[in-house]
Amino acid sequence: AVDTNLCTHDHQVGQTGLTVAPRLYLAVAASGAIQHVAGMSGAGTVAVINNDPNARFFEECDIGLVADASQAVPELIAKLSASSKQ
Repeated sequence: AVDTNLCTHDHQVGQTGLTVAPRLYLAVAASGAIQHVAGMSGAGTVAVINNDPNARFFEECDIGLVADASQAVPELIAKLSASSKQ
């Protein structure tokens, strides 16, 4: 997101950026470079969506989905929205 100017560097998670420790960390289409993992290592549960089954994040996550994020995320949002209405 920082590299494509969607947000500024001060929002970047990683060894040279922010350190975060949320209860749930959702990484979408992120490789899981060691610098990034260092910035979120305090997270409770780590869930990953990535189309590369060899992405390093799959070694670090609690829950992983090998899928195209542009297809998986809208489906996930739809399922979460439907379940919240029940």
